[in-house]
Amino acid sequence: QAELALAIDPKHAGGWALQGKTWHAQGKYDAALANYQRALSYQAQQHASPHTTGNEEIQMLMAEVYHALGKPTRALATVEQLLSHYPHDRQPEPALLAKGRALMQLNQFAPAIDVLGIACDRPDASVEAFVRLGEAQVASGQLDRARATIAVARWQHPSDVVLDQLASQLQAAPVGSAPTAIANHASGHSVAGPILR
Repeated sequence: QAELALAIDPKHAGGWALQGKTWHAQGKYDAALANYQRALSYQAQQHASPHTTGNEEIQMLMAEVYHALGKPTRALATVEQLLSHYPHDRQPEPALLAKGRALMQLNQFAPAIDVLGIACDRPDASVEAFVRLGEAQVASGQLDRARATIAVARWQHPSDVVLDQLASQLQAAPVGSAPTAIANHASGHSVAGPILR
């Protein structure tokens, strides 16, 4: 379908984005990235404002590709560009989580905790946001703060089984150690990965 769309209109941003997604799904990240970049370029030509829903989706996908390629600095720059279009209190949670993930990859734990804390301070914060914040706190050696974070998450999401498991791991973890990974956590966002390492 992407090839058909591009045969009709070689500057069809949606066609390039769709083709990028197919390469992305196959793990062909360099090809996906090239397609996403072309999609953004043609989107910019078609729309006066770079702040469009299609652009945001493509930027998030590009950040994912940079993460997969082991380029957290590029992932961070991509997400920060997306976030710059929003007021501080309206930045989308998936982008905040992606920024936190990139900062974690760069071992910048304090900024990651700050960013993830913004996501968790919202009344509609997801379980994923709390788990990511807990991950950053554990990675920086703040086990007590991680326990407090998961306690708040359990209060806001009392039916989440994974939070119960994570709370048990954190409670049992001796000082100086980190809980084992909870790999079966279901994430609604593309920033999913190992929860606690």
